[in-house]
Amino acid sequence: MSGRSSTSRIMARAAAALYKRCHAQRRPGSRCGVETGIQRGRSAQRGEAPPTMTHRSGREGYLPRSHLLTQQLREEILGGHLAPGQRLRQEDLASRFAISRIPVREALRQLASEGLITIVPHSGARVSTLDPGELDELYRIREQLDPLAVTLSLPRLSAEDCLALRRRVEAMEDLSGRDELDGRLHWLVEDVQFHLATYAGSNAPTLLRIVQTLLNRAQPYRRALIVLLPDLQTQNAEHRLLLDAIERHDAASAAQMLEVHIRRTRLTLSSRREVFSQPLAAGNTGEHRCAPHTTG
Repeated sequence: MSGRSSTSRIMARAAAALYKRCHAQRRPGSRCGVETGIQRGRSAQRGEAPPTMTHRSGREGYLPRSHLLTQQLREEILGGHLAPGQRLRQEDLASRFAISRIPVREALRQLASEGLITIVPHSGARVSTLDPGELDELYRIREQLDPLAVTLSLPRLSAEDCLALRRRVEAMEDLSGRDELDGRLHWLVEDVQFHLATYAGSNAPTLLRIVQTLLNRAQPYRRALIVLLPDLQTQNAEHRLLLDAIERHDAASAAQMLEVHIRRTRLTLSSRREVFSQPLAAGNTGEHRCAPHTTG
C-alpha cells in the first residue's frame, strides 16, 4: 500500500506540474498553447483570425486588426483611392479584409474622429466631403494655427533638422520639374511631410493633432487643385523663403511666410469651384489648366 501511495503522490505532483506549465503557456481557446481545431473552425466561419492573432509593426509591437484596418483605409482616403462622398459599407469591408464587423466598426469610429469619414445614423459611413465654405473656414483656421506651430517648433529644431528640411525642399524642386501626374502627386506628399517636419519641435501634441486633421481633410481638394496648376515655381519659392527663415531661427518671419503661403491656397481654392465637383481620385488624371500658383 505504501509503495502504491508513494507512486500516486509522484504521479499527482507530475500532473500538477504539467498543468501549471500548460496553463502558463496556453492561449485562449487552446490546450497547452496549441489552438484547437474547434477554435480554428469557429474563427474561419466568422471570417476572423484566432482571437489572439495580431500583427507586428516595427517598434509598435503587436497591433490589433482594427488598428491595421484604420491605417489601410486612412492611406486609401489620403491617396485618392476612396473619393469624397464614397460610401463605406461595413459588410463590404469585412468581406474584403476577411474580418468580422467588430474591428470594422472600431476603425470607422476612429476615422470619423479624425474627420476623414462621416457616419450618419441609419445611413452608414461615407468619406467626408467639404463644401467651399467649409474648406475656406478650414484654411482660415490653419492660417492661425500653423504659424503658431512653427513658432513653437523653431527654437527646438537642430542643425540636422534644418538639413533634413533643406533636402525635402530640394526633392520637391526636383519633382516639380516632372510633367507627369505622378510627379505632382509625389510632390504633394513631400509638401505635407515638409510642413509637418517644420512643426516637429513644437512639443504641442494637441495642436499637432488638430493641424494634422485639417491637413488630412483638405487633401482630396489639394489633389484636385494640383493638376490645374501650370507649374509649382511659386510654391517652391515660398518653401525656400520659409526654410531660410527657419535656418536663421527667425520665428516672426517664418510665421509670416507660412501664413501667406496658406492664404494663397485658400484664395485659389475659393476661385476654382471645379475642385469641389470632382475631387481627384487615383487614376483620374484630369485636365491641365492654368490657375494662380498655389498650394499648401
